[in-house]
Amino acid sequence: MKFPTEFDAVDLATDNLKEKLLSVSRRLKEIEKERAERRKVRKRTKVVAASTSTSSTAATAGSADVEMGDASGSATATATAITAEAPTAGPEEGKGKEKAGGELEDESVYREKELKELEALISPEVKADVGCSVTGLYDLVG
Repeated sequence: MKFPTEFDAVDLATDNLKEKLLSVSRRLKEIEKERAERRKVRKRTKVVAASTSTSSTAATAGSADVEMGDASGSATATATAITAEAPTAGPEEGKGKEKAGGELEDESVYREKELKELEALISPEVKADVGCSVTGLYDLVG
């Protein structure tokens, strides 16, 4: 049996408090899923780029007449294909998710956007309560 690492206390909250926490809690869960997808895409892209560069190196070692201009184009095309295969969450497809060529933006750019979006969803009454959880989600640490 696997012990959960997250506890969702929204179910235990009063109806009034639940209204204030639910939108932020849902959006935070969606953001976590999007982050996991980006990690997978970055990992796949690194693997594809590494395998393409090693096969290009092996090809040049076999014969000195091979042109290298084609290898970078195929790596970009493969990365684009992998990114296109990755599932996207909700109606926000293509909403600043990728740069040209199938590359993802730096993670800090995504984190700043997510933080601004979450702060806009937090109720002013909950913000004023010092020490409260604005999402109702708690990380369980052993």
